[in-house]
Parts: sequence; C-alpha cells; structure tokens
Amino acid sequence: YIAPSNLTNIYPNPTSGWVHIDPPSPLEVLDGMGRIVLIKISPATEIELSSLPKGLYFIRLTSSNAYFKLLKY
Repeated sequence: YIAPSNLTNIYPNPTSGWVHIDPPSPLEVLDGMGRIVLIKISPATEIELSSLPKGLYFIRLTSSNAYFKLLKY
C-alpha cells in the first residue's frame, strides 16, 4: 500500500542524512531486501540515516501500514 502523498510528507527524498516526517508517526525503515534497519516506536518527526549505506530504503508507517520509497545517497 502506497499512501496518498497529500496525507504524509517525507522529505527530503533523496537524502544523505536527516529525513522529516509530517505528520509524526511511529515507523520502521527497511533496506532493499526487506530487513528492518531502524525502528521508531514513539511518533517520529525526523530520523537520521547518515550511518546507513547508500541505497534504496522503504519507510513503513506502522500506524497505517503505508510504505514510502526513499533513496539514500
């Protein structure tokens, strides 16, 4: 399920580090193979991804089960 873009904003995309989530949401970040690499249980307004390798990631909002593609460079 891909969420309608008018409900949630995740930016910047692509990113090299910080990503902002509006509105805040609990989330998981998955790598291109579907492995969870980051979990935020409390609603997050931003996440820091600079420690992750470059590549394609998916952000799953756990409250709505919506997925967003994210490119890390």
